[in-house]
Amino acid sequence: MNTEKELLERLKSLSSRERAAALAHWIYMEASHRKGWTTRVSDDWERLDEKAREFNFASTDMWAMSPDVLDAWIAAMIAYRNEIGDRS
Repeated sequence: MNTEKELLERLKSLSSRERAAALAHWIYMEASHRKGWTTRVSDDWERLDEKAREFNFASTDMWAMSPDVLDAWIAAMIAYRNEIGDRS
């Protein structure tokens, strides 16, 4: 698994939609690994099968088309981050 810095560098050349989808996939995979959950897809965005990519694109599209929900999620994440402090 790449470090976050390496991941962000690798993804920066992607279109905004694909970058958002790849980041969502990374979050899913990282959470799965940290919890010890079994996964059925590749960790690597570049090797992800078409169905899994389409799911990530559909999720990204929903976030983009739901600006109020996205803003509320970002606000909740910022509040949570402030509650737990910087753990990086």
